[in-house]
Amino acid sequence: IREDIKSPQNIEGAGEITQFAANQFFKAEKPLVIDDVVKSEFPEFFKEFYKIMGANSLLWFPIILKGKLWGSVALAKHHGYRHWTDEDVQIVIDISNQIAIAMNQAELYKKEKEATNREMLLREIIGKIRSTVDIDERLSFICSETAKLFNVQRASLSEFPEQIDYEKHITRVEYKVIPEMVGLDQLK
Repeated sequence: IREDIKSPQNIEGAGEITQFAANQFFKAEKPLVIDDVVKSEFPEFFKEFYKIMGANSLLWFPIILKGKLWGSVALAKHHGYRHWTDEDVQIVIDISNQIAIAMNQAELYKKEKEATNREMLLREIIGKIRSTVDIDERLSFICSETAKLFNVQRASLSEFPEQIDYEKHITRVEYKVIPEMVGLDQLK
């Protein structure tokens, strides 16, 4: 084992290996099963890469998330060789499927949490709007909270007093995350 190699990404040609595996196996959702890398029928650049890594046997399977290649699970035997059984392959398939399920659930949870946060913020905005009769205070609050909701650095509310000439507008409220930002009223 090459102790100086902490990650396959540190070896020249790592991208080529991943591209090869993705094109030959992963896109077809097939495992890459190699009992003896050197004796395999794979291209020389592939064998040389794993020789440098010190890997003798390899089991590599894709992680497919929403029909797309998300990543992979790779197992490498460095001390001696390993004949990968059908059961070994099935276990790695099950692991990659569980990873895909976990990633999908995490994404769904994140989206649900964001939706809940937006709903709470919207309720807060509506409550604040109803709590005051001062229109400028209402507009200021709406502007700042909307900027926060969308995680933007600036939000403004404009009024168009003349329905014929929209160039003549009034910036009623402007919210800037950084107060030193040039304001819309300074651009006129």
